[in-house]
Amino acid sequence: EILQEGGYHKMRIADILEKAKVARGTFYIYFQDKSDISLQVLSDFRGNMLSSRRVNMSGKDWRNKVYLSNLYFAEVYQMNTGLLQAFFQFVDEADDFRRMRNEKEREWVQHLFTAFLRSFDLNPTDVDRDSVLRRLHALRVMIERLCVQVYIEAMPEMTELFPTPHHVATTATELWVEALTAERSKYEGYWQIN
Repeated sequence: EILQEGGYHKMRIADILEKAKVARGTFYIYFQDKSDISLQVLSDFRGNMLSSRRVNMSGKDWRNKVYLSNLYFAEVYQMNTGLLQAFFQFVDEADDFRRMRNEKEREWVQHLFTAFLRSFDLNPTDVDRDSVLRRLHALRVMIERLCVQVYIEAMPEMTELFPTPHHVATTATELWVEALTAERSKYEGYWQIN
């Protein structure tokens, strides 16, 4: 709650003690400092965010799956702006947290790669793995940065253009579809440009 309201930089141990109604000594039994408790809270948040994104995708076409994933991502950003602001502040300061985040992002892109292959009925040997991974990394960064500008930084032009998570998800999905359709068409022997 303290991270959500004020971010990592403004958080003080005194605020944590007051909110949790615990003595300073009790706090230091469990945590070394505000960085330690932030690592725990933000790691738990990130893990929950990634693991609870499981939307029932059975029977849905791949475009709808991409849309639902993007919508979930945008909704999480909209509902947790303060906590995600703290998340990005903490990434800048804590090497362990940055390494953990990078590993989770690599795992997520690998999951996307597997889903790409499955969605287009391709074998790993049928594709240029590096080319697909480059696109998937760029698309992941695109949706993340879009959500940062709309929800965390609340840039006026962006909040006007993207008033709801649906607008974010629809636009991001259109770009995902174009990028992945173009990637897929390489393996069918042609480029599909509309």
